[in-house]
Amino acid sequence: MLWLGIAGLIIAGVSAVFGIWTAKDLVVRNAIVATGLTGLGLAVGTVSALLQRRASHRSTREVAMRHDQIVSQLRQQYEHASKREKEIRQQFRALQGVSVLNRLEVRWFFPDAPESLLAAVALADAMEHSLRLSDDEFDRMPSDGIQSIVRSWHIDHAVVPILAALGEGSMDARSLYKGDVAKADAAFRDGCPGVTNPDEAWFHVSYCGPMDPILLLPLNRTHDGVIALGRKTDDVREVERREDRYSYEQFWNDVADSQSFGFKAVANRRNSGLELVFEYDAESLNAAAKLAPKQIRSCAWPDEFNLILIADGFLKDAQYLDKLGAEFSASGSNAKGESTLTIVANGMAELADEFRVDRAGTFDFTVHRGAYDDPEKEFAFTKFRVSRITR
Repeated sequence: MLWLGIAGLIIAGVSAVFGIWTAKDLVVRNAIVATGLTGLGLAVGTVSALLQRRASHRSTREVAMRHDQIVSQLRQQYEHASKREKEIRQQFRALQGVSVLNRLEVRWFFPDAPESLLAAVALADAMEHSLRLSDDEFDRMPSDGIQSIVRSWHIDHAVVPILAALGEGSMDARSLYKGDVAKADAAFRDGCPGVTNPDEAWFHVSYCGPMDPILLLPLNRTHDGVIALGRKTDDVREVERREDRYSYEQFWNDVADSQSFGFKAVANRRNSGLELVFEYDAESLNAAAKLAPKQIRSCAWPDEFNLILIADGFLKDAQYLDKLGAEFSASGSNAKGESTLTIVANGMAELADEFRVDRAGTFDFTVHRGAYDDPEKEFAFTKFRVSRITR
């Protein structure tokens, strides 16, 4: 563009000179003066254009240099902040090792869960709907009693089937139910259907799979503790009995024993995935966590370990560490992340531990009865490799 401008100035100057020297009644002296002034104007215009371009280039370079300086400063600040954040996390993790675990939240997320596994959530909702309709006394109970029973039903009809399917490796929880499975799954996939008559959404569905799967999460960096997530019999609490004056009170007393736990366990659809959430308060941890002698529950987990899932469990809580304590250790697992595990200690979500999880395979636990007998299989268990996500 600069050279086009200069060319325009030259053409204009030449045109002016041509006009001066071809005019009628030419006065040579005046023509020479006019030609000189035109040439001077042309020279000044050209020099001015060149100086403007140079100034523009210098300004552009200065702006670019200032931009680079700002970017460099921001990068240094970011690197310093990241380094500081890592230092803080390292200090916090060191503190976690000596801090007592009083609250625990565990979220196990499967981003690409198949519909055959997600179906457990819909079928559990369908079973809850039918169970509530099956007894007129249910909705007459106090709200806290209703919530307690519904929470227990959800564990039995959603969480347990999902753990059983994961342990068996089929990822097919739907096959563990019988009855109007397809109809109930379709009707409750997006929540309870909006029907005029509730009986229209009453489906006969029952769960017929393993009743007591055991999901074992090691505690502490050295795996000298363990907790069976979602297992009711490990968190037994006293339940208030009613006076039996009304039918709904008798209903509560009949089911009270199955409500005697304090933790929370929920299976949720999340986008196209499935999330299992377990929450324990201090009282539930005191009851459910099993520790080696003279050990405490700390807020620290190693960078790598194994989750263990027994699809059809029968172990007593005292046997977790005795029989499977050596199976929690893992090294060089490099889990790719078929699913993710998030552990929140003492409610500090901003400092949660995040892990990738992959299925490692199913193994037999065997015992030797005598020198002349073959090893006897006692039960099968599935390992899930877990490795920390570093940030």
